[in-house]
Amino acid sequence: MAEVEIPPKIRKAIEEYRKREAARAILREIYGPKPETGGQIRAGDIWLAPHPNGECNRLALVVKVNHEDQVCEALLMHPYKEYATDTDILIREEESWLPYALVAQLDIRGVLRWRDLDRWVSRVSRDMGEFSVGALNGGVPNPCGPKLLGPHDERRQFKREEGRAMRALHTPALVQLLGLE
Repeated sequence: MAEVEIPPKIRKAIEEYRKREAARAILREIYGPKPETGGQIRAGDIWLAPHPNGECNRLALVVKVNHEDQVCEALLMHPYKEYATDTDILIREEESWLPYALVAQLDIRGVLRWRDLDRWVSRVSRDMGEFSVGALNGGVPNPCGPKLLGPHDERRQFKREEGRAMRALHTPALVQLLGLE
């Protein structure tokens, strides 16, 4: 049986994938599977945030950490570049250690409790100042999508759904912070 020659481009892609996976395994070991202390949650981390109603889980990018109240400010992220708007920033594969690009939604943000984050996914190698409210108010420096068009723009419905998801995700943290638990 003759050996199959793997094309150089595919061989290189496999090597790159293996390197990235090895690096992610090391980072997973450092950060652990579930946040228990603030030392495990850092600005720039991407965590899986399970929807409280059992709906679709979301990816959350931590932009600030509050150790006293054990909460963090986070943005929702998604991999659907076609739904990006002028309030979103593209996180390329090499910036997130993931095999796909992500869209960080600067306008879909909220406060999440550490205990509501399920598992660490990756880390963004970028200055978190780009993701601040000030960046949103001053105009996103490098938006990855066009402005929302009229009421029939299908991205508008997507943003509404993401906003509803963030409301559900951050309600427990707001209840905690307001002392209503």
